Amino acid sequence: MKTNQNNPFTTLRDEITTLIRSDLLDIKIDLEKAIKEFKKVGNTNEAIYGNAGDAAKRFGVSANTIRNWGRAGDIKKCMVGGVSLYSFEEIEKFIRSKGNKN
Repeated sequence: MKTNQNNPFTTLRDEITTLIRSDLLDIKIDLEKAIKEFKKVGNTNEAIYGNAGDAAKRFGVSANTIRNWGRAGDIKKCMVGGVSLYSFEEIEKFIRSKGNKN
């Protein structure tokens, strides 16, 4: 199928597509920066949020355990740009509450 390069709709579509791709790339870069800022480099004592792997290392459980707690609603997770982040404070409170029930 031959496309007509002089078609104004084709030109407009191509311009819009280029702009949207550029905007989406900018958003992706901003989200990646925000996630890094939000996590504050995972395993440090100053970190307040981290992904399942960061939380697992910090609390001595598996990453799947962290994910399962999140799925079960035992701890809340925050989705940022497709990445699940967990509050270390909330995990700590949940672990303490489990310890007090035994």
